[in-house]
Amino acid sequence: MADGHISPANVPDIALRDGHSIPQVGLGVLRIDDEGMARTLGVCNFMPADLKRLHEETGAWPAVNQIELHPTWQQREVVAFCKEHGIAVEAYSPMARGADLNAGNGTIEKIAAAHGVSPARVILRWHIENGTIIIPKSVHAARQKENLDLFGFELTAEERAAIDALDGPTRAGHDPLTFTYA
Repeated sequence: MADGHISPANVPDIALRDGHSIPQVGLGVLRIDDEGMARTLGVCNFMPADLKRLHEETGAWPAVNQIELHPTWQQREVVAFCKEHGIAVEAYSPMARGADLNAGNGTIEKIAAAHGVSPARVILRWHIENGTIIIPKSVHAARQKENLDLFGFELTAEERAAIDALDGPTRAGHDPLTFTYA
């Protein structure tokens, strides 16, 4: 990929965890590149070992890795690896499907009250200050508008530390290492 283009020689079959592979994905990547439909590609749920393998087999790092990331599931090892290799981190479920709004026995709510904002805005601001790409989901127009207004306040070092301390061992979504669509 030295010339910036993907060639058949450096696009591996995509190996699934069950031992099967999907060579069609590699062909699709080639077509997307050859036809100029994308400048870069991203990945989802890649752990450091997956990212290393991708780099070893293609010579390139993805532009972005989309992972489950929120105050109570921070995936620090994955985030640090991505930052070290210039891979942007995008959080899906940035508020743990709403569960983190009440996280830490009211920690988020107390910070929100101190700034006169909603708990959702505190969590989204925490992501922004950490350099995380966020795409919060809401079907409510008022919440969508509120989610855009993240730049009228900043978290203090103590508030950030309090949110950082909420990290725990439980995902809000499925584990990509064990999840199956079957």
